[in-house]
Amino acid sequence: MAPQAKTLPSLKREALQPGEDPRALFNEGLDWLRQLAGAQWTDHNIHDPGITTLEMLSMALAEQGYRAGTPIEDWLAEPVDPATGAPPALARQFYGPRASLPNRPLTTLDWRKLLIDLDGVKNAWVAPVPFDIPLFADQIARELVYAPPVHGHSKPVGIDGLYQVRIDFMDHIGTQADKQTVLARVKNALEANRNLCEDFLEPQEVAVQYFSLCAEIDLDTQADVTEAAAQLLFVAENTLAPQVPCYSLAQMRERLSPSGQPYRIDEIFDGPLLENGFIDERDLQASELPSSLRLSDLIGELMDVPGVRAIATITVNPLDADAFPVSVPNPWQIPVAAGHMPRLALYAKKPQGRLVLRKRGVPVSTWNMDAVPAAVMARLHALRDAERAAVETDRADVPAVPQGRWRDLAEYRSIQRDFPVIYGLGPTGLPRTADEARKAHQLQWRAYLMLFDQQMANDMAQMKRARELLSVWPEGLAVEAARLRDDEAPFHALTAQAVRDDFIPSDKLFTQAMSDTQLADLIETEAQALARRDRQLDHLLARIGEDFSAYASIMASVFDHTQRKVLADKCEFLAQAPALTANRAGAYRQYPDELNGIWNSDNISGIEQRIAYLLGIQDVSRRNLATVSYDAYPQIDQTPNNEFRYRVVHGVTDKILLSSTTYFKTPEEARQQMISAIAAGQELGNYRWHKGKDGQVYFRVVDPADGNKVLGRRNEGFDSEEAAQVAMQALRDYLQHHYSGEGLYVLEGLLLRPRTQGDPLMPICLDNDCDECTDVDPYSWRLFIVLPAYAGRFQDMRFREFAERVIRAEVPAHIMPRICWVNSDDMARFEGALRDWIQVHAGVTRADRDIKLRTLIEVLSTIKSVYPQRTLYDCAADVPPKEPFVLGRTALGSIGTTHISAPKETDHG
Repeated sequence: MAPQAKTLPSLKREALQPGEDPRALFNEGLDWLRQLAGAQWTDHNIHDPGITTLEMLSMALAEQGYRAGTPIEDWLAEPVDPATGAPPALARQFYGPRASLPNRPLTTLDWRKLLIDLDGVKNAWVAPVPFDIPLFADQIARELVYAPPVHGHSKPVGIDGLYQVRIDFMDHIGTQADKQTVLARVKNALEANRNLCEDFLEPQEVAVQYFSLCAEIDLDTQADVTEAAAQLLFVAENTLAPQVPCYSLAQMRERLSPSGQPYRIDEIFDGPLLENGFIDERDLQASELPSSLRLSDLIGELMDVPGVRAIATITVNPLDADAFPVSVPNPWQIPVAAGHMPRLALYAKKPQGRLVLRKRGVPVSTWNMDAVPAAVMARLHALRDAERAAVETDRADVPAVPQGRWRDLAEYRSIQRDFPVIYGLGPTGLPRTADEARKAHQLQWRAYLMLFDQQMANDMAQMKRARELLSVWPEGLAVEAARLRDDEAPFHALTAQAVRDDFIPSDKLFTQAMSDTQLADLIETEAQALARRDRQLDHLLARIGEDFSAYASIMASVFDHTQRKVLADKCEFLAQAPALTANRAGAYRQYPDELNGIWNSDNISGIEQRIAYLLGIQDVSRRNLATVSYDAYPQIDQTPNNEFRYRVVHGVTDKILLSSTTYFKTPEEARQQMISAIAAGQELGNYRWHKGKDGQVYFRVVDPADGNKVLGRRNEGFDSEEAAQVAMQALRDYLQHHYSGEGLYVLEGLLLRPRTQGDPLMPICLDNDCDECTDVDPYSWRLFIVLPAYAGRFQDMRFREFAERVIRAEVPAHIMPRICWVNSDDMARFEGALRDWIQVHAGVTRADRDIKLRTLIEVLSTIKSVYPQRTLYDCAADVPPKEPFVLGRTALGSIGTTHISAPKETDHG
């Protein structure tokens, strides 16, 4: 009997998702047909052309669903580089964890991580210290003094924010020169990562207290005496002064967090960015400077040494000033001097202690700590070197980014290819015997199917663009910001592509060829595209906790900024988001080097950078802001008819660069028009030129939102269009350079503290009831923020109020900011005093330090916030001022609105 054939079991297939199952899509479509047209259309069999069409569309939609379900790495993959033949690394599209997750050191544990990561540092401790110069608040004279007054009405004043760093060097750092090199490295790291209103004293080597170890230890009979002795000494010294280990990424992911769960990636990268692996905070806490040593802890660690069988006797005693052991009242808890690091007396100038190793009760090795066998010391040094290598090995590893397989998600083939040949829709077409009527029917059918073709082709083109729309890569965002600022460049959030198949007679279906851009114009207007992109950017910003809605509202309502410009600001902020977020509490570098200057430099605090980007300030460097008012004074001229206009005058030649074309009822309206004209004049797309009746070429600056609204004009005529173009570019450059005066200065009160007895002191604010006065410390946790009230958008009170809200929200909660909006004269005084003091403080010059500090303190004490001029008016008047006078919030005449110096050129207005 022939053997019966065996049937192999079929492989189980996972159920398809509804969007990828053509049969499920077909059944759902058929249900809808029966509901909507069941009375008129009853033939739902496969031979019906409508059912065939539904089937073809279901298959096309299933393919589209399959593409949408591909892994995200395939969506983001890029095509092969033709030069190298390799696909670009997917990681280059992202901010990796090392760029986006770490932040500046904020806690003492963060600082210890940063310092231990430095070469030559074995351990580090950071502790707050009191200010070493006594200060007192004289409650009668209401001032700070160095000595308590004789009348007795005073209280001591302490300054917070100062820290002392103590360093334990690696064992191979022995000479004084090597130690100074490491301390200089530590000081540079502290300065580069200093936070607002904090400062560090000179780092020091930690004070050491030596302890003698005397022990008798039983070993296993098979134990190697030399190895056991080296291991015992190594464990004993690490128990007294634990070394903080560094772990690789894989090791950290295997460790458990305090919650009992494995560490997450964001927890591992929390804190400052390290180069030599990662540090577990529990190891840091275990290595704090102790107040006492527990003998039981040491016994437990020594018992874990391989080969140790028992500890017969053991004592640990501190050494006195003469390096002799001192007995303690409780041998199980040995006190440690405050601020000292305990260390085994093996390393003292006169090593103390004794070690007896026994096997079966018989001593096999006995020696004092000043006569350790050479073999034991050699093995001990090897153990130290291995530990040092594990700690100081560069392990800047990151999680691997999966490499996707590039697929052309936008590739599309018409569904007409898949119809049965009898329909005559595919490449074969109709037979030659087809009459004109059938050819017409075929074209009608193609046109009907083209609606479905076009929709699916557009959807697939949108899939391909997902990488671009969701990207936060700075280069791409910078390109998009430039395109958004160019009002002439078309902008689309949705993507379209023409259905191109060689068998489709496009010339018979379309009256004219349609480009991809024209198709995109058909599916969305620019307003819809900007609104859609706005939602996408808001989503990306919300993921990092940012909200630009208030900024967008104020720029649109007050300055008529287009949505394109607001989106450009969002793109620029998003491109810098990791650095702006991580460094938001960072201070500037006090001491310059070749990369960090003092003035005309980007060496500014993180809070200044962040506020500048949040307010849309283009130039974030430390530079002169007062020059705006002197080099190019915007004039508000009053006419005999009690009307006003503005003129922007060149700061050197007094040439009128821009003037209003109309008169205004109030100076506020003229100033508002001037602000809008200056802002618009910084973009060439807002210039329009025309030829006058005299044959000269003139140009104007128009409203970006309404090209018919003229904001300003140049009354000067030019002989040719080319000359006018040169003048327009020169005006654009001049306005960008001289009217980038929007900026701010941030000064930390702590840096103005006295360094020696007799230095000038800051004034204090005391209440009349001196028993209740509390604000007697002008140095601790104080920020002075000075802004130009006359520059650009800062002249508008609504934007100024918005800026203040942003500043107060961004300043760390424990710091008190004093915000001051100053006029041009006060700004010039402040800039000069600040520049002189910064140079002295940085050590660039040492001349007249006392005078320069006193001058800066005097300027800070006398500058006042100013406000736009307001007038009281009759409530029944026909034309009230644009903004009301509000008691307690508005000043009369703080900022002058006229410039009486006669210009050297008139605009014949």
